[in-house]
Amino acid sequence: MPWTHRAAAATSLWFFAATAAHAQPPADGLEISLGLGAAPDYLGSDDYVAAPLPGFQYRRGDMAVRSNNLGVEATWSLGPASIGAIARLDPGRNDLFDVKDRAVKRLGRVKAAAEVGALAEAAFPLGEPGGAMLVSRISLVRRVSDSDGWLVEASAGPLVQLSPELSVSAFVSASVQSDGYADTFFSVDGAGAARSGLRRFKAGGGCRDVGVLLLATGTVSERVAVSVIASYTRLQGDARRSPIVSDRGAAGQRFAGVSLTYRFGR
Repeated sequence: MPWTHRAAAATSLWFFAATAAHAQPPADGLEISLGLGAAPDYLGSDDYVAAPLPGFQYRRGDMAVRSNNLGVEATWSLGPASIGAIARLDPGRNDLFDVKDRAVKRLGRVKAAAEVGALAEAAFPLGEPGGAMLVSRISLVRRVSDSDGWLVEASAGPLVQLSPELSVSAFVSASVQSDGYADTFFSVDGAGAARSGLRRFKAGGGCRDVGVLLLATGTVSERVAVSVIASYTRLQGDARRSPIVSDRGAAGQRFAGVSLTYRFGR
């Protein structure tokens, strides 16, 4: 599999948790990524902040370990598919990172919390080997620190090698949240309404968002690749109707970033 395919797949995971390294390196090795992006300061915000984008991936045999946002994933290859486990830290709201909006800030913190879960991925060629691939991913995580909420995220799309030096990909995504997960991030209780001036709102589960992602990765040398990414996500259902979003933020969530990846080993 060309180096740009591998870098593109890994970068899309680190930035967007969308596709993971569907085309894993055939040999053992370590990849380190550093980048910078711009992202909302909470889910549903219309205020944007600079976000560092570190990442890594290490493969040995059929097993791979890699970063995904503030967490780690371990996967086991089963031919064209793989399964894995997820352990990550959700930053909450106005806890690990400050929120700019004063009304949302007065709601109080959503504490950072551990999330654990599982994932499944698959990659299938769309033509000759080494050409375009259809990659897909689905994951389920449960928030274990302060609620019993869960979140399902899924994505799929083509990853195309335009030349030996350039790979491009486009993915569509969607996520579904439980009542507990929605309540944690999008509800406004009586005390929060009194502090913030926002209306009371009880958020229920269902589709949380749908989105698209575009990614281009080019090789600089045998070991170095540069990736540029842009995504747009649209909140749905009670996530969109929450006053945290409809009154103080925006349903449309944008992200853009650039990343440099270095591959160690042979």
